[in-house]
Amino acid sequence: MSKLYTILLLVLGLLISCSNDDQVRFDVVMPRENVSFIPRPGGAVMHYRLPAESDVQAVNIRYRDALGNSIYRSGNYTCDTLLIVGFNEAVENVPAEITLSNRTYEESDPIQVSFSTLDSGPTTFLKNVEIRPSWDGFMLLYSMKEEVEGMAHVFYLGKNPLTHETDTISVASFLLNKGRDTLLYPLQQISPTNTVFVRVEDFRGYIVGQREWKDVVSYETSLLTLDDFDFEDPNQLSIEDEMAQVGYRYLFDGDTRGQNLPGDAMGTYITEPNAVGKDLFIMDLREARPIAQIKLYCMLCVKRIPSHLSSSSEWALIWRSEYMDKLPCKFVVYGSNDKEDDSSWVELGRFEEDRYLEFSQRWSNRTASSYYPLIDAGNIKNEDPQSVTLNFFANGDAYRYLKVVVNDVFTNINRLDIFNPQKRVTFHEFEVYVQKK
Repeated sequence: MSKLYTILLLVLGLLISCSNDDQVRFDVVMPRENVSFIPRPGGAVMHYRLPAESDVQAVNIRYRDALGNSIYRSGNYTCDTLLIVGFNEAVENVPAEITLSNRTYEESDPIQVSFSTLDSGPTTFLKNVEIRPSWDGFMLLYSMKEEVEGMAHVFYLGKNPLTHETDTISVASFLLNKGRDTLLYPLQQISPTNTVFVRVEDFRGYIVGQREWKDVVSYETSLLTLDDFDFEDPNQLSIEDEMAQVGYRYLFDGDTRGQNLPGDAMGTYITEPNAVGKDLFIMDLREARPIAQIKLYCMLCVKRIPSHLSSSSEWALIWRSEYMDKLPCKFVVYGSNDKEDDSSWVELGRFEEDRYLEFSQRWSNRTASSYYPLIDAGNIKNEDPQSVTLNFFANGDAYRYLKVVVNDVFTNINRLDIFNPQKRVTFHEFEVYVQKK
């Protein structure tokens, strides 16, 4: 009988214990009026005010994100907002549960709430990004008004170099940023039209979506040679010296590095004094042509003053064993179809760097004077050229005349403004790419 009594007591104890476990051990519930939501890109902001009860330590929210994953977020007295994340496209009335918890992490009964979201930054980017025709490839344009976290991947439909089968070829990947940008993508596989894909992922690494553009026109370009245009020097600024091989022709001879020419030959272009701010030259293309790109190069290795010139006080004053203080740091390229009409000249593009910019940050930071050689003259053919590039939109505009104006030149390597008082200008090669006929 005593054994039976003992068993009954144990069963009753278990029943009482189970009954207590089913009860909520923290009975403070979050008032609905203490919670509100404001939609934001990719989620929402939950504003909350914790009840005054001393046992309340935190507020918790549970919901499912755009991929169906269970998300748990928690906030305490140190703040009054909680960031809701995990969404791509804007959605309405996302269900959620809110609970309170005490110091021992016991939670209250949940209250049911809902919130709405706005398109995430990556989704906004994908909806608004543009792919347009360009030179030897295509152009990508975007504009983001808000800060955005994510990454874009750009592909085109081409031939896989390994399998020789049609495949999506990766072109570039870049982080999404606030602001505007225009990105040009010249392609190695030239085609009259291209199929382009842009794929976007969010900051968690999930793919947000992809867009496709078919039949994006690619305009093929060609490099102008001396036979394709007439060179005009309206201000007589180009120094022409056959013995030193100095003159305008060396801007278009195909030497983009600065050849290690024999003897005293220099093979480059330099101006008379006071060239800064004036029209350096005009190129007459003989017919209006769409301009794709312009590239301006510097010499990588600079010779000392040639022996037959070093005795000449004029040439000694021209070079002063310095080169970089005659290189453009600010220049503008203009186009026109009536060179005699000053109002017809249209600015096509410009480049600007500070003349006192640290040498290592300049566009020409791999060149130097003969006193500061950076590259071995004997190895110059193995070096990559150094240039600055202006790219132009493929918008159908065409111009017969081009002109260049250099508005300022750099200081020397020590950023001293003393070795080019006459404001001469030099650069080594000038390339103009136009739409191929």
